[in-house]
Amino acid sequence: MQQYALHLAARGQLALEDGLDFETHQLQRAFSLVTTVERTHSETKTTLERKLLELETANRVLEQRTEELISLENIGQILLTSTDLSALAAIVCQKALDLCHGNRAILYYFRPDGHAEVLSTGGWDPSRVQRHIHTEAVIEANPTRETVPYNQWPPGIPPRHPDLEGALLRSGIAVPLIAQDDQVGLMIVHSTRSNKISPGDVALLQSFANHAAMAIQRAGLVEQLRAKIAALEAAQVELAVKERLEHELALARKVQENVLPRVFPFVPGYQFAATYHPARFVGGDFYDVIDLGDGFVGLAIADVSDKGVPAALYMTLTRSLLRAEAYRERSPRAVLVRVNQLLLELGEPTMFVTLFYGVLDTTTRELVYARAGHDYPLLVRGNATLELAGRGTPLGFLHPPIFHLSEESIQLEPCDRLVLYTDGLTDVCLADGKISDHRHFRALVGSLGGQAPEVMGETIFANLFALQGDHEQFDDMALLVVGIP
Repeated sequence: MQQYALHLAARGQLALEDGLDFETHQLQRAFSLVTTVERTHSETKTTLERKLLELETANRVLEQRTEELISLENIGQILLTSTDLSALAAIVCQKALDLCHGNRAILYYFRPDGHAEVLSTGGWDPSRVQRHIHTEAVIEANPTRETVPYNQWPPGIPPRHPDLEGALLRSGIAVPLIAQDDQVGLMIVHSTRSNKISPGDVALLQSFANHAAMAIQRAGLVEQLRAKIAALEAAQVELAVKERLEHELALARKVQENVLPRVFPFVPGYQFAATYHPARFVGGDFYDVIDLGDGFVGLAIADVSDKGVPAALYMTLTRSLLRAEAYRERSPRAVLVRVNQLLLELGEPTMFVTLFYGVLDTTTRELVYARAGHDYPLLVRGNATLELAGRGTPLGFLHPPIFHLSEESIQLEPCDRLVLYTDGLTDVCLADGKISDHRHFRALVGSLGGQAPEVMGETIFANLFALQGDHEQFDDMALLVVGIP
């Protein structure tokens, strides 16, 4: 090529300088070409290195996401096997913080009673967290049932300045926990380090929340089932105790029925009839007809201040003391004074008893009696209804001279009806909710004066129970009717 260029220059077809510089120009062109190739190669290498770096970065992100998804699947299996609601909530809070790189979390669980319970927290001072909040206050934080940004203070945690709190809430999200279209709770996650939670982290947290909601719903149902089983077991124990108590009370009632006389002393011409209805299984009222010998009969009716088993025990004690003293002493006043003294000696006065005790001379029809604070007995004579007088204080809580008692006497007449009763017959709860008064009972007794004692008792109780209707019996009822020949 050099010789050819010189030949062309000799013929005048090419400038001599071009012919002489041909090799130089060739070298320059070759150098330029090499330089261009090297530059292109360098740019290509740089581009490839950048692409490789991007691929490596994407691969690392993909590996991280894959690991997170695998971890999410594993934690989902753990959640589904856990039935402890509190432990489950702690796992959910911690995993939520890991997924979205937050450092504050709180989980609310909606109870069936309309209140939300804070099951677990992360990063918050537990002493500042209100554990039970109304569900509506929590729903107001996110009423959309979708995951939304939320950088406010969570419900149930009083806001305070970042200097006191130690950090500013820079970003956050509120994730509803929904299982089978039912919102079982709400989770709020915050970060004090990052101004934004990435969309990928939000998507992961939402996926995790779906698993967590199902697990929390299941654990909540298990907890409710356990509570119901425990309540059922407690109810069964309580029922067994109640049945045993009812059985014991039934035995006590039977004992009390056997203690109270059903067969009265035989006294020619005289008639005795008694009826007793305790307000509970056992009661504190009692009546008695005591054969004192030599034609004398003791008549008693009493009412202990309490009801139920304590009153029944006190009644049994009082009746035993009365019978023991009645055989020793003919005077009703002396008998009751002695009974009062013995009751005070046997224990602290926690109850008292009102008692009417009379001694009837069946030969002369004279009745000598003492009334220790008891209701006035009624004497039906023809068309008249009389009250037996006498003063006295109840037995078992007063010492002489405060304790006082008078002894009275009255001459009974043929065809008289002596009616001894306790205040349960005068204080009947009527169908309209009011309490009957003494006047009604007195009029009722007066209208039955011509009937036999047994018929009088049956008619009186039938009338009172009709007035009472479906209302519960207010007090023990005891009635003793004596027919005078």
